[in-house]
Amino acid sequence: MKLAAARARRLSHTAARIGGSATAPIGREFHGPHPLWLRSAPADWLREQLAAHGAIGFRGIQFASPDELVDFACNFGEPVDVQGKPVQLYVSDGRKPAPPEAPPAARGSDLFHSDNSYNAKPAAVTLLYLLEGAHRTCTHLLDAQLAFETLSDDLRERDERMPDGLRRSVCEALGVDRLSDLPEGLSAVHDARSAAAPATATHPLARAHPTTGKPSLYISPLYTTALRGAKLEPAAKGHQAGPAERLLAQLLDHLLLEAHQAPWEWQAPGDLLVIDNARMLHRGTTREMARGLQRRMLRVSIAGEAPVGWRRTRSWRRAKAPHPFLDPVGIT
Repeated sequence: MKLAAARARRLSHTAARIGGSATAPIGREFHGPHPLWLRSAPADWLREQLAAHGAIGFRGIQFASPDELVDFACNFGEPVDVQGKPVQLYVSDGRKPAPPEAPPAARGSDLFHSDNSYNAKPAAVTLLYLLEGAHRTCTHLLDAQLAFETLSDDLRERDERMPDGLRRSVCEALGVDRLSDLPEGLSAVHDARSAAAPATATHPLARAHPTTGKPSLYISPLYTTALRGAKLEPAAKGHQAGPAERLLAQLLDHLLLEAHQAPWEWQAPGDLLVIDNARMLHRGTTREMARGLQRRMLRVSIAGEAPVGWRRTRSWRRAKAPHPFLDPVGIT
C-alpha cells in the first residue's frame, strides 16, 4: 500500500494550456512533482496527449544524456537519423538590433513551418529539449487545426471585402460560388528553398490527422510556394498573380491570425517541447533575442508517413477512451 501511494505521488501531475483560450486552447503544459516522473508515463498516454493537444510541454525533465532523450522520443515512433545521428544540437543566436537599427530580415527558423513538409514523408513529431541559454525566450506555436476550424467564417468575411472582379476570377478558377466554399482536392507545393539540399513535395491543402482524422490547414509561410487544383492554375511567367497566388495569400493571412498562435516560453534547462507536425506549426525567435544571447537545444525528429487529404464525407475517427494514467489533478 505504501509503495502504491508513493508511486501515485511520483506520477501525479498538473496541466494547463500553453496558450489560446478556454474554448480554443492551444497545446498543453504538464508539471510533475519529480524530475523523473515522465519516465513512468506510458507511451500510449503520451501519444494520446499529443494527438489531443498538438503540442505538449514539460518542465525540468532530467535526461542524463542525449541517448536518454532518444529513448524517450521512441514513445512517439522511430527517430530519424540526420547525418547518421538521431539527435542534433540546435543553436539559436539572438539577432535583435539595438535602436535605431532596422530589424534583420527573417531567416528560415523565424517563419512558421511544419518540419520537413518539403519531403514526401514529413517528420511526424519534433522534440526540442533545452540544454542552456536565453532565459525567458520563446518558440511560437500555431495551431493549423484551429485555423481550419475558423477558415470558413474568415473566408466568408473576405468574400464580402473582396472587389467583385477579383472575387469572380478567384471563384471561377475554383469552380465555386463563394470563396468560403473552398473545394476539396486542392493541394499545396512545399519547397525546401535550399540550393544545397533541394527538395519539393505536393501535399493535400486540408490534411487529415493520422490519429484523429481531424483536418488541418497544411501550408506554411516558409515552405509553401504554390497551390494546385483541377481548375486552379498558376499565373503565367511574367504575369501578375493569378487566382492560385491570390488564394494562397488569403489562406496564409488567415493561418497567421494571432488567435491561432501561442508562445511556449523556455524557462530553464530541462524544459521539453513535443510538437505534432501534422497539426502544429512552430517558429523561432532569433529576431526577438538580443545579440549575444544564445539558446542551445537538442532536437529529435520522428519518422512520418505521406500526408492524407481530408474529405467532408469522411467521419472523424472515434476518440478512444482516455488512458487511465492518473488524470491531471489541476487543469486551467
